[in-house]
Amino acid sequence: MVFEKDGKKLNLLNEYLFPKIFGENGCEEETLHLINTFTGKNFTDVYYIPKEMEGLHKGNKKSNVDVMVLVNDGSFVNIEAQIKPQKSFHKRSHMYNSRIYSVQVQVGEDYEKAPKTYMINILDFDLLPTVDYHSILVLCDKKSNFMIEDIIEIHYIELPKFRKELRKGNLDLNDPLTRILLLLNKSTSPDLMEKVINMDKSVNKMFEKTIHVLQDQKEYLAYIRAEQADLDYKAQIKYATEIGAEKGEKKGIKKGEKKGIKKGIEKGIKKGVAIGAEKKEIEIAKNLKNKGFPLEIIAETTGLTLEKIKKL
Repeated sequence: MVFEKDGKKLNLLNEYLFPKIFGENGCEEETLHLINTFTGKNFTDVYYIPKEMEGLHKGNKKSNVDVMVLVNDGSFVNIEAQIKPQKSFHKRSHMYNSRIYSVQVQVGEDYEKAPKTYMINILDFDLLPTVDYHSILVLCDKKSNFMIEDIIEIHYIELPKFRKELRKGNLDLNDPLTRILLLLNKSTSPDLMEKVINMDKSVNKMFEKTIHVLQDQKEYLAYIRAEQADLDYKAQIKYATEIGAEKGEKKGIKKGEKKGIKKGIEKGIKKGVAIGAEKKEIEIAKNLKNKGFPLEIIAETTGLTLEKIKKL
């Protein structure tokens, strides 16, 4: 089985790839298994609905969610995969959930008809001050923990915490949630991944769907663009942090001054964008050129000029 492409491990949380595996017609079985595993329910059918919602940001701009489905009991499920760290992600999740919930009740309808909504957030960064990698939030009384109303259920999966348990050897492969997260975890070893795929038919189908999608040239290029954007972001943050520390120290960071940090980070981001992005574009262009992709497509994908690509 192939767990890598172009010498790099596949990332199922890729912002283009994840919706292709779980968010389109033809992916119902994979999506249903993921939902049932995360929520502990036994839904039998899913129906994909438009993922575009109005009014989630200033200016009433539209926003796309990764996966939005209606399940057989009338509940709505939204699944989000997020790689880039966002300290306020939980606020965004609450806003999405409130929006999904509110739009289902039309003017004049009985509020008792409002469906339950599930939010499943798969994060490649730590967010909550908890130990468990799977947190479940519901509406309850703060003092007695009594559930006030079973209308909203929010799941947070934090992969860094999952990886800590993996390194400690605390995970049970007989747990279907563990097997899915090992597939979604980019750093899972090939040997362990193969073992999981061989013992779990549903995870195997998810993996095969991934390979099938990436065999298409256009799909693969879209995947690369999304990976490039993520790598550029990480390069910018890393460079900005280094520059910020250097600049900040000169301006008195040791004495607690904050102006140096801010100024250093601002300069670092500007410079990091140019340096980090160009290096990654050249690396991707070389890989695509070696694989025989047309120069025009490589130029469109990376933003490099044809002349520069010809010289690589």
